[in-house]
Amino acid sequence: MPWDSLLYLSILGPVLTIPLLVTVTGLGLRYRRELPKLPIKESIEALKLEREEQEARLGALQDQHAEACEAIREGERMQEWLEKHRPMIEQSQREMADAQELQRKAEVERDRAVDALESAGKDLASGQEALSAVNQELSARKIHLAETMARLERAENDLADYKAKREELDSLNAALPGLREQTRQLEQTSAELAGDTKALEDELIPLREEHATLKGELGGMLKQRDTLASSIHDLRRAHSAAGGFDEDHDPCEDLWDPYFTERIPTGDAAHEQERLEAMQQALDSAHIRMPKRTLYAFHTALKIQGISPLTVLAGISGTGKSLLPRLYAKCMGMHFLNLPVQPGWNSPQDLFGFYNYIEHKFKATPLARAMVQFDQFSRTEWGLGDDKPALGDQVLMVLLDEMNLARVEYYFSELLSRLETRRSIDPNDRKERQKVAIPLEIGHGHLGRTALSIYPGENVLFAGTMNEDESTMSLSDKVLDRATVLRFGRPAKIIESQPDLSAIAESRPLGISTWRGWQAGTEVLHEAHDALRQLGEVMSLAGSPFGHRVAQGMVRYVANYPDPSRDGQLRAVADQIEQKILPKLRGKELALIDEALRKLESVVGNLQDPQLVEAMQAGHNEADGSFIWMGLDRRA
Repeated sequence: MPWDSLLYLSILGPVLTIPLLVTVTGLGLRYRRELPKLPIKESIEALKLEREEQEARLGALQDQHAEACEAIREGERMQEWLEKHRPMIEQSQREMADAQELQRKAEVERDRAVDALESAGKDLASGQEALSAVNQELSARKIHLAETMARLERAENDLADYKAKREELDSLNAALPGLREQTRQLEQTSAELAGDTKALEDELIPLREEHATLKGELGGMLKQRDTLASSIHDLRRAHSAAGGFDEDHDPCEDLWDPYFTERIPTGDAAHEQERLEAMQQALDSAHIRMPKRTLYAFHTALKIQGISPLTVLAGISGTGKSLLPRLYAKCMGMHFLNLPVQPGWNSPQDLFGFYNYIEHKFKATPLARAMVQFDQFSRTEWGLGDDKPALGDQVLMVLLDEMNLARVEYYFSELLSRLETRRSIDPNDRKERQKVAIPLEIGHGHLGRTALSIYPGENVLFAGTMNEDESTMSLSDKVLDRATVLRFGRPAKIIESQPDLSAIAESRPLGISTWRGWQAGTEVLHEAHDALRQLGEVMSLAGSPFGHRVAQGMVRYVANYPDPSRDGQLRAVADQIEQKILPKLRGKELALIDEALRKLESVVGNLQDPQLVEAMQAGHNEADGSFIWMGLDRRA
């Protein structure tokens, strides 16, 4: 852009003012030359009046000049914006050219005015008119300049709108490639789907042919089924005529046959300590040496079967493992069921029975028959009458004798998992009970009976014995974590005489409500709790850390121990070391668990149990470098 036009505009005011001053000054000189020709007084008055008029005009022109200068400075501030809008600038240039032309005209008029003033004083009026015209033109230019600024502001607003629309267009242009790519991918996917559809249609042709063939074969098989059904019907009629089974018989008749044929009402609510002391006296009178420590341990293990649903008595044969549960049930008032485990057991059917498809009968085991009697919820659903003694308000102890003759995980693992689930359900909710209930196979649906299941409630306790010799199976970690193991050591003194069991009287049945009342919460002394915490550290050092289930079971054992004193709880912690910790260390290399054993011996030392310390030290088998835990005999 030509800068001379802007500069010319910026000096327009001074240029217009200076010639006028010169003109006025020239007129003054001329009047001075004419003064001698006029009367002095009139000349002075005329000059004063003329000077006042000229000063007034000059002040007006200066005000106009100041306003023009301010307008020009405002135009300079708009210079940067004008550079971005060339059409407007060109328009301004044209207007500046017009202003120059006006200036030129003003100069001509000024020259004419000077000539007129020089020629005669009376031409002063003409000069004043010309000056007035110039002033009017300047005012018009100010108005025009204001209009120009308004147009520039409107142009700036239009430019802002244009920029916003441009940004929106740029955003759309930026998104356009992505939309085109998506369109391309969709078209490609559509083409692939079309190809897949064609391939599936091609595959469908032989499938339809195969379906037609199978349909024909199915028709033949249905005819064959009808023929076989007719033959079976004839065979059943012949079998029935020969004295076979009745079609209308109940296939679960064997299951409803009660194992305990007599119901004896429960006795009065008995105190826990009274029953334990009475049992201890009965054992002493029968010359049966059963330490109070062992009796308490077995009793407490049964009380926490909500979280550790199996109590195992392990050790060598002939140490009283089977005798303790039998006598305990007799003295405490529990029903007792002994199940000798067979080496061939490999499924839950060996525990509960199976359906005989030849006789169309369910062959129930004594355990299944007894659990029907102790089921607290399902007798109404089964339709059992009063002739089947109901024992749901009493307690049953089931003993799996020599349970490790067969693989425990095969026949008992499923039941063990269901028993563990009992503590997390509401037994009064039928749907919740189904998570624990044991399903029984009772034949196909054509027999007209729905699925049958037995709920093992908390009134059914499970114990087991296991001999440790070359003919037995060891327990897996899964069973050990869910069980409480009491290990019977080799007796220090052999008893030659047989105990007199007839001297032990059978107690009145124990009510399940009384049994529940004996169970405590999880409150233990700080000293015992600290010892249990250290046992967790011991197992971590030994590479066999235990989880929440084992830790919670240990706390419950200590809290439920019959002796709540400090010494009693410390003995309970020592019991847990025997039952939970040492069986997990059995067979491990001494070099690998040396640090764990040292820490464990320190814990046991604080429990003041020298027998346990001695038994642990005896388990260091230096010959093969492993730890052997054989238990200890508390009768020594």
